[in-house]
Amino acid sequence: EGFGRWTIAFAFLYNLLSALLAFVPVLLLNDLVSFFEAGADTATYKGFAHPWVEVFGLFLLPLLVSLFQTRHTVIMSHCATYTRAAVSTLIYQKSLRVSAAGKAQTSTGQIVNMMSNDAFQLQRFLQFAGLCAIAPVQIIIALVLIYRQVGSATWVGV
Repeated sequence: EGFGRWTIAFAFLYNLLSALLAFVPVLLLNDLVSFFEAGADTATYKGFAHPWVEVFGLFLLPLLVSLFQTRHTVIMSHCATYTRAAVSTLIYQKSLRVSAAGKAQTSTGQIVNMMSNDAFQLQRFLQFAGLCAIAPVQIIIALVLIYRQVGSATWVGV
């Protein structure tokens, strides 16, 4: 079995990690702004980590987000391509077994249309399914972070 449940599960895990890690630089930047507003004294600093570690995190985290998103995209593109090939093969095999009466009702063009367009739509769905699954989580996290910054004014923009 070349492509199984675990491969797709890892792809969704990569997508989830990239979605969650994408918000961490916002938190780090907020923490750094608080640090500089307080006078930039590392002795009394009560942030996530030392300010230089947070600055390094601002460099490292977008890199990790990009790597996780790319890995997710590659895995799901392979899955979508395999699925499209399998569906096209099944439709082609079925078209070879169609009876003479069935061939009279269905033209070769209709079969080719099913093979190309319908299989392509399935391929596109698989490529973007992860984005649709993660979008509600991202929206909720973004609303919570905005609420922490501006309070009840968040709901005016929603």
